[in-house]
Amino acid sequence: MKLLNSFLVLALLCLVGCVPQSKPLNDDMLERFNLAVADSVQKSHAETMTELQGYRSTLDRIEQAVTELQAKAKEKKSTLESVKTEVAAVTAVEKGVTRMPGSSWNVEGNWNYTLVELANHLRSVHGLNVDGKTMQELQTMHDNLHNGYSAYGAPARSSSVVAPAQYYVPRQPTTIFRRARSYSTCPPGQVCPQ
Repeated sequence: MKLLNSFLVLALLCLVGCVPQSKPLNDDMLERFNLAVADSVQKSHAETMTELQGYRSTLDRIEQAVTELQAKAKEKKSTLESVKTEVAAVTAVEKGVTRMPGSSWNVEGNWNYTLVELANHLRSVHGLNVDGKTMQELQTMHDNLHNGYSAYGAPARSSSVVAPAQYYVPRQPTTIFRRARSYSTCPPGQVCPQ
């Protein structure tokens, strides 16, 4: 539309100025020309303003969306920071395994278990990640769990302890020179039937 209006204005200008006129321009022709140019400019202006209003409303929607996204990002960042803080606290606890007071425990009735057997038991029965842990750390984690602590040595939050088949106080391996002992299933400090 703008192109057509511009073309009409140029055509009128050319008619007035380019074509030799046999008669001089009178006021009526000049008035019609001025009215046509003014009308064309007004229409072009109105179309441009309408188009600019459309751009303005689009820009307002974009600015509102950006503001909302920034608020969500700020909220997610604060959530992420709190999660990072919690993870750092848990990681600090998990880096070191602290032996808590209590007894030593067997693995499903076996006192001479291997590192692999103990690791599999802690993974499958207790749901722990034991990658990179030494035998001593795994034994400590296992004993802590059965003594009512978390694997790493803090008071337990939930019961992940599986009831033992037997209760055992000292960890002494059976050798060919020692006879196997029988052990009580009674926890310490409790009177058990005989």
